[in-house]
Amino acid sequence: MEYIDERDIDNLLRQRRQKAVDEAAVRRERAFASDGELKRLEDDIVRLRVEKLRAIRTGAEAADIDRRIAAATDVFGARLAADGFPEDYLQPHYKCEKCRDTGYIGAQRCSCRDRLVYEIMYRRASLAGAGEQCFENYDAMLFDGPDEISKRQRLMMEKMLSFGRKYAADFEPGHSKNLIFSGPTGTGKTFLANCIAGEVLKKGFGVLAVSSYALLEQLRDASFNGMGRLRRICSIDLLIIDELGMEQMMSNVTIELLFMVVNERYRKELPCIITTNLLPEQLTQRYTERITSRLFDRSRSSVLRFEGNDVRRREPGRRNQ
Repeated sequence: MEYIDERDIDNLLRQRRQKAVDEAAVRRERAFASDGELKRLEDDIVRLRVEKLRAIRTGAEAADIDRRIAAATDVFGARLAADGFPEDYLQPHYKCEKCRDTGYIGAQRCSCRDRLVYEIMYRRASLAGAGEQCFENYDAMLFDGPDEISKRQRLMMEKMLSFGRKYAADFEPGHSKNLIFSGPTGTGKTFLANCIAGEVLKKGFGVLAVSSYALLEQLRDASFNGMGRLRRICSIDLLIIDELGMEQMMSNVTIELLFMVVNERYRKELPCIITTNLLPEQLTQRYTERITSRLFDRSRSSVLRFEGNDVRRREPGRRNQ
């Protein structure tokens, strides 16, 4: 697993807490501006709580003060409701109410802290739709329709889902194959690739997912400004190249840079997942057999053909892409 500095997690949680507090302050100002009596009632409650603390310090009886605090709180709550505000309107709305965005429940790590680790890993992996494009949200029924093409597409996507789950569950660098997802736009290629990436990340492996355009930009930059980024691309456990064939070709430069990555990962037996709108023969024409012979080595690669309708055109608000 890539190293995640705990200070990064602490900073994110601190930002979350502060955002919740700041937003509560804005709501408070809005409520008090609409009804000045709310501010007076809250001041009374604060004054009574201070009075209770003084009583406790001096050993005095505080039961009567507790009753007055409860009564004042009830009046405040009723006034807030009468003004049309929810009961928790003035309270900070934390993303995780269990730990109030501290990352800990007592001395125990909250589950939200672990989720943040994967969110950071997603960002570092450059995955689009992090947190949304996962197996839990994979819905083959999006491809269902009255025509035979849609029905076949739904059955195909159900098989793709089973294949993707198994690939992710069994993933291991040096043993897992390359995957080439080929097919038209909007048939689920990128979505499935991101589903697999998320599960591979959870298993503790490194993942980098980039568009072919961004990959070539990074490679060109590395060729001029040091090879550190190139080494990461060539050594990351799983590399995902999205929309191969959509990047602009720059004579032989694009081919040479891409060959450098593909060949090095082939030599190290590190898998790639590639999504493309092109057929294998079109990829060969574009990138030469020197590259595609490694990508399509049957002993090391599986080609999955996605077919059917573009779900984004038929269902513009739906998720599988």
